[in-house]
Amino acid sequence: MLVALAIVAAACGDDGGGETSDTTTTTTSTEAPATTEGDTPTTTEAAPDPTDAPIVLTDSFRGVTAESIKIGVPWTDTTFIDWSPSHDAELIWQVAADTINANGGVLGRNIELVLIGVSPIDFVVQDEVCVRLTEDEEVFAVMGVIRNEIPLCYTEQHDTIVINTFQTTQETFDRSLAPIIGFLPLADRQAKAQLDTLISSGMLDGASVALSAAAATLPTADNMAAILADAGIEVVSTTAFEAPSSDQVAIDAEMDIFVEVWKTAGADTVIAVPGASVPTVGALSRNAWDGLTVITDNPGTDVALLEGFGYTTDALVNSVAIVAPSEADLYDADQAGVKECFDTFDNAFDDDPPVELRPEDPQTGVVGAVIRACQALEMLKAVAELAGPELTNESFDAAADAIGEFTVTGVLGGSLGPGKRDFVDAGSAVYEFDEAQRLFVLS
Repeated sequence: MLVALAIVAAACGDDGGGETSDTTTTTTSTEAPATTEGDTPTTTEAAPDPTDAPIVLTDSFRGVTAESIKIGVPWTDTTFIDWSPSHDAELIWQVAADTINANGGVLGRNIELVLIGVSPIDFVVQDEVCVRLTEDEEVFAVMGVIRNEIPLCYTEQHDTIVINTFQTTQETFDRSLAPIIGFLPLADRQAKAQLDTLISSGMLDGASVALSAAAATLPTADNMAAILADAGIEVVSTTAFEAPSSDQVAIDAEMDIFVEVWKTAGADTVIAVPGASVPTVGALSRNAWDGLTVITDNPGTDVALLEGFGYTTDALVNSVAIVAPSEADLYDADQAGVKECFDTFDNAFDDDPPVELRPEDPQTGVVGAVIRACQALEMLKAVAELAGPELTNESFDAAADAIGEFTVTGVLGGSLGPGKRDFVDAGSAVYEFDEAQRLFVLS
């Protein structure tokens, strides 16, 4: 929620090319040419090679000095919703940054993190953290899971770069004044790839489909309805909750009504539009849904997260997920640098890691946290190094336009360019819920 040219992967497993030298050597010849009696011996100095010129780093922008780049990470602290994670998010981010710094940093600059835990549902506090990171800490960029409209606090109001490992909307891209990079593909592009996979599987043959969206993703739902109609699949209902994402009680009340609407319309399949999977699963579980449930984003597949929101997961028993390959599957296939990323964290703690970091760990939150830290910091390094030593918002933006295809951990292929700031170019895979294991497995 994919094999391309690898430009930079120094955060996890690459020993890579980011080291710079503060000195350069000029070769001078002191051997005199042959002379005859009466001639005056001369010396000849070779012209310096411009490629040997040292990289000169300066305090080029807010949060960027000759020695460091200050990065804000408003990490998701799930203790605010009474869900105790199995990992220390701050420690994970710091290991990822230390790994890059140990391999030359970003053209010689070290990454300096400012880590602040925030509630995933309290958007007033998230705005306050935005002000703190931009005005008080004066970071160069922020990164991590930055949900819904919160990226605009950074990019539209405070001229600060965002590297978002969550879903980013076209409106957010359009309104942003500072550069913003979203990892996941834009909703319409992602939805088409997912529906193509689902339709080709045959699971929707003869189905009557209801689409469940949020108000902000209703245009995506309409696009999905058109794709399904073109494939000869009947869409009997499209609904979208309008309550703000911070008001879970109001969302749940709307969703309970929608379940009755879907049943009355004769739906036997509910497809959750990306961004609406979590409340959709909750509503279907509360209301004894026995049809097919189709989940289209990774949060909707995370049993621990669903239960953290207070939802039961009965609706998952008869469900499939159409999402990008999981980190565990990539790990098993030795793809996309996932093993190298986890080995980095294992090695950082010798024989006593603070958490179980293997992808088969049922606490999927730790897996995602490790991968996202590698991804976001690798993305920063890739684009910032192409921007050159004079790192600013403008040079970073130009580099994102020019970089094209490259890889980061956990992504089989992605690209950036003019007008394209959603990174992943991946397809989707079909996963089925395994009730005994309480997780989704590759179909």
